Amino acid sequence: MLKQIKLTNFRAARSREYAFTEGLQVVRGSNEAGKSTLLEAMMYALYGSRALRDSLTNTVTYGEKDTTLKVEALFNFDSDDYLFVRHKCGAEVYVNGAGEPFVTGQTEVTQFATKLV
Repeated sequence: MLKQIKLTNFRAARSREYAFTEGLQVVRGSNEAGKSTLLEAMMYALYGSRALRDSLTNTVTYGEKDTTLKVEALFNFDSDDYLFVRHKCGAEVYVNGAGEPFVTGQTEVTQFATKLV
């Protein structure tokens, strides 16, 4: 279950946070409100740039450097919290608020997400 997601310079979202509660979630809004961006950011956090519809350069907020794009997504699986942090320069997974990453590296985080989900 997705509990929280924070976007930094991801598409039109310069700085945006969303929090979710247990149960069914409905995301609605008018055209260009950011519904697809939210879903794409969630996929990027788990699976990296291969999950993006455009290149990383075209995904970063217009006028910002590629290195400023960042997505932090907090998921709960089997009573454990997993914080996925993904950016151009790397990727990390933190478990249950630990200070040290549990998994690091773009490929390794993607492989871990694939097994976890």
